[in-house]
Amino acid sequence: MKGHSLIDENSLWAPQLEKLFIDIMLEEINKGNMANGQFKSDTWKKMLATLNELGKRSFTMTLFKGKFNRMHLLHREFSTLISQTGFGWDAETNTVHALEESWQNYCRAHPKAKMFRTKGLSNYNLLGLIFNKSTATGVLHCASIQNPPNLDEENALGE
Repeated sequence: MKGHSLIDENSLWAPQLEKLFIDIMLEEINKGNMANGQFKSDTWKKMLATLNELGKRSFTMTLFKGKFNRMHLLHREFSTLISQTGFGWDAETNTVHALEESWQNYCRAHPKAKMFRTKGLSNYNLLGLIFNKSTATGVLHCASIQNPPNLDEENALGE
């Protein structure tokens, strides 16, 4: 049955449609319609309508949010994988590099990671813009009455 759900996922969400969904989410994030990692209720409705119109589909909110949750989970799993010692990710080829022994050990503990063995996570960097928690340190902040730091000041902060 697991293979069946993967077939359904691939037939419902072609790569172009998934990319369209990601682009729609990023547009809403840029408009400020995501707070604390959550879209507002009216934003979900707007995104669904946009995807259905542009993608020529008739997804329900359940399918739509389900895809969001699956992408979030995959992003988390892939991020965990490539953060492991001995694993590297090539963004250009979208492949993960590790020694055979490292792969075997990791996949034994995390069987779902096998899907990333020959191909990484599509749109990983874009998904990071949606799912990664951002951390603002305030190091380069300036009051509204101050001029922003120049390049020399920024470089001095980094030393």
